[in-house]
Amino acid sequence: MSAIRALVLFLPLAAAAGGCFDVHTIDPGPVVLDDFDDGDFQPADPNFGVWMCYSYNPTNQSYSCDHDAGYNSPYSLVLHETVVDPLDGTQQHGGGALATYATTPVDFTRFTELDFAAMLESGNPPISSNALMYLEIGCATAAAEDGSVPGDFYVLTSVDYKSFWKSFAAKLANFGPAPWITTPIKGGTAGCLQRADSIRWSVDAALPDGQTGVFTLHIDDIKFL
Repeated sequence: MSAIRALVLFLPLAAAAGGCFDVHTIDPGPVVLDDFDDGDFQPADPNFGVWMCYSYNPTNQSYSCDHDAGYNSPYSLVLHETVVDPLDGTQQHGGGALATYATTPVDFTRFTELDFAAMLESGNPPISSNALMYLEIGCATAAAEDGSVPGDFYVLTSVDYKSFWKSFAAKLANFGPAPWITTPIKGGTAGCLQRADSIRWSVDAALPDGQTGVFTLHIDDIKFL
């Protein structure tokens, strides 16, 4: 998978700014980030910006963000996407994501897990049965071991998705640096979680070269414990 994922709607403020950064404090959990029951795109924590979607590899996939019926609730957050792997002799691992970005970095090390419900539905034509889903926590202002700030750091964990609603308890201790980013994060996973500035659910459609696939990703009931 490419290490560079271009954001279609906007770049987070924390990634664009320079110099020193304050860290926003969230009280110990349980803390609801969003249950989407109000039908809007603003998370409960005002430090996080509106939910958005984007595509990658390439960035010009056809996609949209919306609301739909939730996990035993009126609404969930939804990404509809058609992924096209260009016929060029190389599997691009194209896909898309749902994300929210923080204005000020947040220390997530006070929490032990991130709970949520998810459902990933393959469409017509279907995405690969080998498609991958990740929960990613970005830390654009985290430093590398050499003291530089590359601006693209994040840690992740895989999600054992289903085509029906399933609840998850993602232990923060199980997150790790993205293997395709080879620059070490200073402090490892904890160093990233101390400066968290985005939360993203990402789907790699894993399409073979030259093929097209459609998927719908649903996310609901996001909270920290």
